Amino acid sequence: MHLSKRAAAFLAQQQWRADAVRDPAVVARAFTRLGLQPSPALLDFQLTYGGLMLYAGLEPICFGLLHGKLARGDFSPPHKADTLIHEPPDEDRSHHLFACADTLYQMDFHLDEQGRYYENWQLHANSFDAIIEDKAVWAELRAQPYERVYFGYFEEGAIPVAALAEAFQVAPYPDLPPDLIYWGRNEQLVVRRSADKLMVFSLTEPADDVAARGEQLLATYTNAPSMRERTQATQQQAQQWATERAVRPWWQRLGAWLMR
Repeated sequence: MHLSKRAAAFLAQQQWRADAVRDPAVVARAFTRLGLQPSPALLDFQLTYGGLMLYAGLEPICFGLLHGKLARGDFSPPHKADTLIHEPPDEDRSHHLFACADTLYQMDFHLDEQGRYYENWQLHANSFDAIIEDKAVWAELRAQPYERVYFGYFEEGAIPVAALAEAFQVAPYPDLPPDLIYWGRNEQLVVRRSADKLMVFSLTEPADDVAARGEQLLATYTNAPSMRERTQATQQQAQQWATERAVRPWWQRLGAWLMR
């Protein structure tokens, strides 16, 4: 694991579920039952991040390939403790996928053999370390008076980093290892590009100007009309960020207590 100081500090502040599976022998037996061997990336993920609890709004997401008796989502009974949930390769996919989170949140979380991270079957990062780095930047951003001034969907992989840097005059976010998720920053703006979403946050720059640049990027590099409906459907999340920020600490403490 190679995390920035920011990400390591973020990880040290998180909660961990009591039934985390971190015995390499237990992990190996779970793979053997499927006729497989754990890749180094998958073994490292389980030993490093098994039991880590992050939150989607108020819902805890407990990461790990294996879970014990406290499971509450897909890994809960009648699913047996210490058993992998596995999707073998098929005609559309050449790699295995392993469920890597236990939660009631309505989203699927997977890793492939290389340790690449997927949400709802879409590749989001080349490693789970990159997700921790991403979460750490989010935490840093929430501690500052930024406002989200633009949100848009685009076709997967469509917008190059160079185009983002030119449009918003941003440089790579400090001390952030490069991955599929890109963060850029200047004195006024912070830009985040994930697999299919573009977000821009501002301290004082006018929202209309920023939004115009975002729309121009989508028009240039993706089929903007086909994405507009998805973008509009998510605008209601604009206030959710501030709301979660206010209530999350209390709910996180309660959630952690209930999961022990």
